[in-house]
Amino acid sequence: MATEEPRYYDVRHLVGTSTHIDIENGTIEAAGQSFGDTAFVRALGATGWGGMVAIDNFSDAGGESGLKQAVADALALSRATGERVELADVKTGILPVPAIKEDPRDISLEEKTELLAAIESAARLSGIVNTRARYIESEGGTVRFMDSSSNEYQYESLRSGYSILAVAGKNGEMQQARESEHAITGLNLRHKEEKGREAAERALLLLDAAPARGGGTMHAILDQELAGVFAHEAIGHASEGGILSRKGGSR
Repeated sequence: MATEEPRYYDVRHLVGTSTHIDIENGTIEAAGQSFGDTAFVRALGATGWGGMVAIDNFSDAGGESGLKQAVADALALSRATGERVELADVKTGILPVPAIKEDPRDISLEEKTELLAAIESAARLSGIVNTRARYIESEGGTVRFMDSSSNEYQYESLRSGYSILAVAGKNGEMQQARESEHAITGLNLRHKEEKGREAAERALLLLDAAPARGGGTMHAILDQELAGVFAHEAIGHASEGGILSRKGGSR
């Protein structure tokens, strides 16, 4: 049997250092840095797109032979879709990257931890039984794009953001609420204590919320921009999981 060749493939290669901070119930659970060198490969076969295949340590993953294997793995996933896709003829290039307002690389890990702790502390209202705050940042990451049409682009990307989770409890019932903000324009941790309070207050309100009425099958009006998101979350992730399970997953 002849080896299937991709109609198209592309690679997104990310190299950089990440900072992560985790605080739970006032205790710093983790704070440190790690280095990443990962590529994500997708391929278009005769019957549709394959899922993303991830390759860690891509720079040392065997060059052309490693890429060829990743494309083959992505093609194997594409056979499950059964959908014919035609690519449009589009202009390629790099979009402008927004300017950094406050560079997180100029802020010490200790100060970032203090800023995150202030958000987590603000969420510890009466009735809140658990809080968890997380900060993540990709420092000076290099993003390289290349594809089978000989396009190749590279740019620097800096992403940072935080999340705060508050869990409320009363009479054996628990409810949770979450706030998060992520950006590519620099540090966004300052003066965000109100986000911690908002998460906590919403969790507390949910404890006394009335049960949803009725249930079952009914008509619904959906925002056209969100309907696809709902379908993806409800069906798409499960479908992706099934494909990966049948085809052996990603590397």
